[in-house]
Amino acid sequence: MGRVGAIVGPSYLAAVAVLVVAPQAGFYAFVIPAVLGAVLIGLLKPGTRRAQAAPSDAPDSEAPPAP
Repeated sequence: MGRVGAIVGPSYLAAVAVLVVAPQAGFYAFVIPAVLGAVLIGLLKPGTRRAQAAPSDAPDSEAPPAP
């Protein structure tokens, strides 16, 4: 997503600057998508998946003895 934003962002800002003559156009051009993104993230439900332990490379029988 970062690369997409780096490519699309300057073009988006240029289009807004051409269409809207107000000096605040650049500020509002990026505030609106940021607020929209924050609202959409706020609507996401927390995940129910639990982290699983990574399997070890060696079986338990081959593990070195504890000191």
